[in-house]
Amino acid sequence: PQDFLFFLLALFLAHILAVVLFVQQHRVLSFGWKLPRFVAMVLTGTAAWHLGRNYDRVAVSSELVTTGPYRLVRHPIYTSYLILFISSLLDLQSWLGCGILSIAALLFYSRRITAEEEILKESFGEKWDAFTASTRFKLIPFIY
Repeated sequence: PQDFLFFLLALFLAHILAVVLFVQQHRVLSFGWKLPRFVAMVLTGTAAWHLGRNYDRVAVSSELVTTGPYRLVRHPIYTSYLILFISSLLDLQSWLGCGILSIAALLFYSRRITAEEEILKESFGEKWDAFTASTRFKLIPFIY
């Protein structure tokens, strides 16, 4: 729960810093096209907060999925979150926001991935071992 709260706070801080700095540097007065991104951020945080432990729960799957994006990375949903967050911050030209969010996300997702992979190893045994041998990267293709 503390990891998750830290991650939500870092997500919020990174986006707020990015918007404020972008507006100050570019003297942009209209938030028009930024509003949907902000609403999505608030909605995601609110939904996650309301889900509470259900969001942060690591559950055993009945099937080991190894097709589609799972051929490239073992946790493609987390990869997609990183892409969404970082691309939003880069669009706002916020290197500070990208740095804050990247560190927070990697810390949060690394812990969550470790817990999930322990459960998957216990549940699927040799199938899991074969999958991890063929899909070496957890989150970022060719890096991690």
